[in-house]
Amino acid sequence: RDLADILSLRVNNINLGLLEKYLNKDLPLGGILNGSAGLVDFYGKRILFSSLDINNFRFKERIIGNISFVNQWDNKKSVLNSELRSITGDHQTLYVNGYYNPSKNELLYHAELDNFSLVALETVIRKNFSNFHGDASGKIKIYGNPSKILMDGNIMGSNAGLTIDYTKVSYHFSDSIRFKGDTISFNNINFSDIAGNKGLFNGTIVHDNFQNMNFNLSVSSNKITVINTTGADNPQFYGQVIANAKLNITGRDNNVSLAGSGTTLQGTNININLENESEIARYDFIQFVSTEDPVKQEFLFSNRNKSDFNLNLTIRATPEARVQLIYNSQIGDVIKAQGEGLLVFGMDKDNNITLSGTYTVDRGDYLFTLQNVINKRFTIQQGGTITWSGSPYNANINIKALYKLKASLYDLLVNTYDNIYQSQRIPVECTILLSEELSNPEINFEINFPSVEDRLIDELKQFFNTPEEMNKQILSLVVLGKFYTPEYLRGTYEAQNPNLIGTTASELFSNQLSNWLSQISNNIDIGLNYRPGNQISNDEIELALSTQMFNDRVTINGNIGNNNNPNSTNNSELVGDFEISVKLNRDGKIRFKAYNRSNNNLI
Repeated sequence: RDLADILSLRVNNINLGLLEKYLNKDLPLGGILNGSAGLVDFYGKRILFSSLDINNFRFKERIIGNISFVNQWDNKKSVLNSELRSITGDHQTLYVNGYYNPSKNELLYHAELDNFSLVALETVIRKNFSNFHGDASGKIKIYGNPSKILMDGNIMGSNAGLTIDYTKVSYHFSDSIRFKGDTISFNNINFSDIAGNKGLFNGTIVHDNFQNMNFNLSVSSNKITVINTTGADNPQFYGQVIANAKLNITGRDNNVSLAGSGTTLQGTNININLENESEIARYDFIQFVSTEDPVKQEFLFSNRNKSDFNLNLTIRATPEARVQLIYNSQIGDVIKAQGEGLLVFGMDKDNNITLSGTYTVDRGDYLFTLQNVINKRFTIQQGGTITWSGSPYNANINIKALYKLKASLYDLLVNTYDNIYQSQRIPVECTILLSEELSNPEINFEINFPSVEDRLIDELKQFFNTPEEMNKQILSLVVLGKFYTPEYLRGTYEAQNPNLIGTTASELFSNQLSNWLSQISNNIDIGLNYRPGNQISNDEIELALSTQMFNDRVTINGNIGNNNNPNSTNNSELVGDFEISVKLNRDGKIRFKAYNRSNNNLI
């Protein structure tokens, strides 16, 4: 009971990092804590004082500064005076002083910020936002009571920014934010994304001690990143959406609604992963078979991280946007498309995705793979559609994809016509028709001859007039680059083609080499084909190039080949095809085309 007695507590060199397992793991703090606290006249006026210092205080490995925090009881005024400083190097970035009156349960503090790191905000705002960065300067009055803290003042952010956890997009700005009571106001804030695209931000956030936040925000931009997710965020549906957009963010922090509309721009890439929805197996040639176990499916979705966002976006897709339908990412079995349509995209707090609307394909390709050895690129024809009515995986598909090659008719007409069909390879078009369900499509095939007269076409159709025969011919053309010779012609054919095995091996080698060459650049497709000749047919080597330029407004396709015919007086005949297509308007419905076609002189 001696007034000179002091009840004291002292801490020395406490590593805050060691306390992480006892604290909230969302608060990975660091630094060395030293300090003391004391209580005088415990049975009387109970005078309290304390002094704490944290050297190199950091949050998520980012240093905020050296912190000092001093409290002293004022017995005359019956208030607890406090002073807080944060110093980085020799620069004081934060100074707070004021008091708390326990009897009236009121507080009043004044804060001055001078390039104070916004990383500290993550210790207060931990839901829906992360990666706070930048500095803040200004003066703030803090008042009210511990259960209802109010703030008045203006803060100027310098290269300030954050990441929206739900969309994984980071934004930053350098502008002023207004604090008034329990409301944070944003008035015509100019912001930008990581690529430098700019937008305008307005609205308010009403909070209760920085909890139970009520959002009423709007965003508008002629070009901004709206979504920037990866397969790690959502393996079934992910990508980057860059759009001319208007967005509204409303609701409380445990039920936030992000709604808006936009038009896609260059750089948009959307990936729909069907690997967990279907498995590709082979029956004759190719067949899509749905094999997903409902129990496994439920487990897959239930283990996703939940969020506090509901997303609803009306997106007008343009040909600048790229859509990928991934059937097997390991071997590159992917449909790539560019087109247009009005799509409504939604996602709830459980990460359940909805997609509605019709997407009309302007162009694209399908990379057919067989055992990761044969890789053939089919060109998707303009006008195909993908229609969603809820699930992004159960769409209806109506797409035609074309694979062009040159093949000899001699494999079919070995006993019918003279050797002109063995020495000449003519253009052949193999078409895949995909219809009905996206994950389990109905597949049909067509074979067309653009340079052959109708009389001969009628005769050729006998070799693929049933689904079984059509599958055999398509498989042979795509894999071997030649027609399949029917069994009843096989003996005559093999006797007259002693180089058959060499031809097949060269086709496989050329195909693998083409696949490697195409991996050199994402902007250029390169194909190489070599076929050895014999006493009648030609040695042929062909190089094909395809690319798109100037934001996909110019498309160039071409191939050049060298035929070495042993029976010809001209031992080196250079032939080739060339086509250039230029979009004259934005949607590409008006185009300029120029081309050159080689003359096969078949008939």
